[in-house]
Amino acid sequence: GLGERLGERLVMGGEKRGVAALEGAEGVDAFGGGELWDEAYRATLAAGEWQTLAIRPSDEVAFSWGAGHHLPGEAGRQYHLPLLGQGKLSGECVRIPAPVVSMSGVHVIEVAAGTMHTLLLGACGRVWSCGIGKHGACGHGDTHGTMPCTEPVQVAGGDLKQARAVQVAAGDFHSLVLTSEGHVLSF
Repeated sequence: GLGERLGERLVMGGEKRGVAALEGAEGVDAFGGGELWDEAYRATLAAGEWQTLAIRPSDEVAFSWGAGHHLPGEAGRQYHLPLLGQGKLSGECVRIPAPVVSMSGVHVIEVAAGTMHTLLLGACGRVWSCGIGKHGACGHGDTHGTMPCTEPVQVAGGDLKQARAVQVAAGDFHSLVLTSEGHVLSF
């Protein structure tokens, strides 16, 4: 794989799933190119099974890229499950970082990647999610994964209505939010 090559800076990981590119690859400059490994980036990267996320520090815009996913019963058919947040349900692998859609004006300060969902934390203390909400992982009330969110949707139910989020984490099929009051919320 690409990680075995010496002397080249990796921008992404896992070549087999289409989430790898080398620094200088076409389109990488729009993301920030050589600045990727500056201190500001170290806390703003997240890698899931199918997606990679990063935040460009200069304007706090979230970017995503990654591979498709085979849904059960759909052998050979690739889906960009909405976990990329790029408004797509299917298509080719996204090999070049692209901005997450529908987040215009939101300064994203943290990202988290689960197996089939993505979380984005805004500087305003609100949480957005996209992807497949199996077992409620997206926080939108879908527990069976039948209502995919192709673009980030604000998670505003339950205790998050009044809380200010300060950190997010994504597991395989669940999400965690740390609030400014020190409470941990799970969905």
